Amino acid sequence: MPEGFDTGAHALRPVAIQNVGGLLFLCLSENPPPIDRVKEDISSPDRTLSVGQAQNRSH
Repeated sequence: MPEGFDTGAHALRPVAIQNVGGLLFLCLSENPPPIDRVKEDISSPDRTLSVGQAQNRSH
């Protein structure tokens, strides 16, 4: 690091991260939204959505 570099101004910040079925979900918000519905959908092997269905559920 160069002299005078302020590590406090460039430090790592905590993030919310969840491992759901081997997929990592990361949220940079200070107040991350709940991920329960995603966990439910992924953990149910009989639930397969087409792209159109998935897009409609996001609204």
